[in-house]
Amino acid sequence: MKMARFSIILLASILTSTNAHAIVNGVPSEGSNFVVALVDNLQAPSAFCTGAYLAPKVVITAAHCVIEQGQKAPSFRVPIGRLAVSETGANLKKTLSANQLVLVSKVWTKDTYFNRYEPENNFKEGEVDDVAILFLERELRGKPIDRVATKLEIEAFKSGVGDGFQLGYGCIKGDGIEPAPNDGIPYLADGLKGTQKTEAHIPDTDKYLGFDYQSDTGNCPGDSGSPLLQKIGDEVVYLATVYAGGGTLEKLRNIPNVKAFGNSTVTWPYLEDINKQISNWKMKSLALLVTLIMIIMLASGIIALLLTFRKSRAISNVTAKPMQRVLTLVLAGISLFIGLQILTQVNSIGGQIFGGIGVTTALIAFYRVFKK
Repeated sequence: MKMARFSIILLASILTSTNAHAIVNGVPSEGSNFVVALVDNLQAPSAFCTGAYLAPKVVITAAHCVIEQGQKAPSFRVPIGRLAVSETGANLKKTLSANQLVLVSKVWTKDTYFNRYEPENNFKEGEVDDVAILFLERELRGKPIDRVATKLEIEAFKSGVGDGFQLGYGCIKGDGIEPAPNDGIPYLADGLKGTQKTEAHIPDTDKYLGFDYQSDTGNCPGDSGSPLLQKIGDEVVYLATVYAGGGTLEKLRNIPNVKAFGNSTVTWPYLEDINKQISNWKMKSLALLVTLIMIIMLASGIIALLLTFRKSRAISNVTAKPMQRVLTLVLAGISLFIGLQILTQVNSIGGQIFGGIGVTTALIAFYRVFKK
């Protein structure tokens, strides 16, 4: 595709290409931390976008990677149940076992996000608030990013302080003047320099971060959602989410005086929303666990109590009665233990009531067993 502005947004769609496309002239980085590939779990593993391991069980990527082209959130291009991410730094060309792909259980974007990018009609909403958070069914084995960059650190990077680096599953340099499909591994571009430039269609310039590639590197289809990172002290800091760029094709065609550049959305303005979503998600997961524990407690207590009223009809009660007593004591013990934990750890009235029921049924069951 020939465009004056080489936009990843138009090329990252899994619906229009089954090929993954990584950073041109980047350094092969199989096994690296932080970077993951976004894949459709029902298709042969192939990255249609890139993401970053932001926190345990949490991946950050570009919103246009997960929202259907031309649609608003939450119309997903790959439905929950099929959308998955790779382990960090995975080689997608190797045979992937089931535990090397992790399903996404929830996706968050801004409610107002609209994945529309038609520059010929001056429609560029898809580049506004282009950030998505993916919640995973389990933790990845790699190391998450240490933290998100502050506003001051972003401004310093824009002013030329320090170099950034990017990891992505986008296209690589081919034999000719066109880029080649990705070979299944992430690639690294380093020495990236922040710039002061802005984009006129981005209403809040605090959310935009432009940067320049050095030497012959550049971004390419499949790099959408890739992380722009910086090493600050001993920490790897997340600067922004890359969503587009330009100059890569021109550099491959040896057009003089062209420098590849990238466009990205910084993360700090969304950090409050992201932390709130993570907290709510954790609380929901905890609530499900607590509910399951309460069900186990109540079931154990009630069954234990019912067993004390049950008369064995076995031909010989010599073995039946002792087995019934042991089962009753075990179930009553489970109910008593869980009930006491709830009574001492949960402050809500509902928790106290359920904990009290568990303890009460257990004590009655114990009483009836030993009374006999």
